[in-house]
Amino acid sequence: MLWSLETAMPTLKDERDAFERLLPSLLEQHRGEYVIVADGEPLGFHHTFAGAYGAAVKALGAAARFLVAEVKPLEPQPISLAWSTFG
Repeated sequence: MLWSLETAMPTLKDERDAFERLLPSLLEQHRGEYVIVADGEPLGFHHTFAGAYGAAVKALGAAARFLVAEVKPLEPQPISLAWSTFG
């Protein structure tokens, strides 16, 4: 595969995977705060989503890929497995 900017930049899934990997240690000191994850690493912590998002845009730019997530234990998300899905 040829190198391209699109494949070289982290995706939102990469940032989510990094958040889930970092979560146990983040919970120890930052539970209830909002973390900015960029390039697979925590960039900063804030008390509100708006504060974290604003700081991320200021530091990285509006076009950057980053994740803002609340530091809290993950909750399972229900999914539908209706029979019509398989038909």
